[in-house]
Amino acid sequence: MRGTSSNTSLHVHEMETMVENVNYETYAPTSNDLCIFHLYYLLLRIAVAMIPIRPCWMFRSRIWHCSVASNMADRTEYPKALKSFHRGSKRRPFHRTCIAESKSPLDASNTVSRLPPIPDNCHRFVLMRHGESAFNNANIFTGWCDVALTQRGVVEAVEAGEVFLSQSLHFRKCYVSLLSRSIVTAHRALDAGGIAYTPLDYDYRWNERHYGALQGLSKEQTAIRMGRDIVMKWRRSYSDRPPLMTEQHPHFQTINKDPRYRYLMHVPRGESLEDCQKRVVEVWKETIQEIKQNFEPLDFNYSLLVAHANTLRALVMHLDIIDPEGIESLNIPTAIPFYYDIDLNTGQVVSSKPQGMFRGIFITDERKQRSFLERRRAANDPWMWALHDDQVATSMLSDREQPVQAYSEDDGAAEELRVPELEEEARKNTELFAPDQSTRDP
Repeated sequence: MRGTSSNTSLHVHEMETMVENVNYETYAPTSNDLCIFHLYYLLLRIAVAMIPIRPCWMFRSRIWHCSVASNMADRTEYPKALKSFHRGSKRRPFHRTCIAESKSPLDASNTVSRLPPIPDNCHRFVLMRHGESAFNNANIFTGWCDVALTQRGVVEAVEAGEVFLSQSLHFRKCYVSLLSRSIVTAHRALDAGGIAYTPLDYDYRWNERHYGALQGLSKEQTAIRMGRDIVMKWRRSYSDRPPLMTEQHPHFQTINKDPRYRYLMHVPRGESLEDCQKRVVEVWKETIQEIKQNFEPLDFNYSLLVAHANTLRALVMHLDIIDPEGIESLNIPTAIPFYYDIDLNTGQVVSSKPQGMFRGIFITDERKQRSFLERRRAANDPWMWALHDDQVATSMLSDREQPVQAYSEDDGAAEELRVPELEEEARKNTELFAPDQSTRDP
């Protein structure tokens, strides 16, 4: 034990001697070491300092943003719910607040912005007239004349497609006529709605009513020369046919030799609304029967029809059981979709409204209500099928002072169609084929 104690003391003495002989200057930190130390220390201080500062900075920034937005909301006539959102309310997303609180002039019994569920064993059919055509813009009888859409007509079709997109609509099929204005409107609307894959079903029976010898003539000049009452009777009545188109008519050869009608036994030379309704109801019943046979509950339960003013008037007359007198006052605006719920067992419209009146429900998008409203107002004037409101035209990206842009069916390229040239051609045709009744003796 004594030996062990002496050895331990020796080791301790040696260690103390080594410590005394140490040169502490060799362990002093250099300037580089001090710089690195201070750098690490500074970074550590910054990191520690950011922990309490960052949440406060974010919170203060959000308070500033909300206060600025609140001041902006106070300076504009926003709905109260919108102001409460700007001040920090999180009850609804911004766009839903705008939609829910906006007051629309189209808020009526036949207008909806959110579609209700489809009743059992029913199919929802969305109907829509094509966009404005060159002849619509020039106030010319169109009929089976194949004319292009104007720039405004293309915008109308795109707006309708954006409504489809806002409603998340998907169609099992889109039914169109053989006329370009119907086909191009369908393409533009489906593409804007993100559903360009929708198959198209073509049928000449969806074509516009054949206006006979009136096609290509100026509506206004024809009314002046032949009398407004007789022209209105040809246009709006149910059973009266216009004068038939003769071989001397400038559009006769173009229509009768059109290859799209090569399978027809004969091309009509003029139709009343009653004649038009016969072929429309025929293809409608075939369509409903086809949907019924292929109906699947999990499939798309919507179909789209892009047709024409008188085609849709004839169909609405059949669906709503409107009498011939009542149909005279019914007008269909361009490119505003409306729908019917069709019972597949009976083929009848499912609606709480009584028969004998228009029961279709217009589908609106709050962002486009103004242009929709103006087109509905324009459609109420039987002589004003096109929209001529300069302010609305500006809002719909159309300039009346520039040549009207028309889009062809093939490649969608724009070509200039000057309205005065169309009106001059229509005036000449009117003088040739519309006898002047105003100068004759009674």
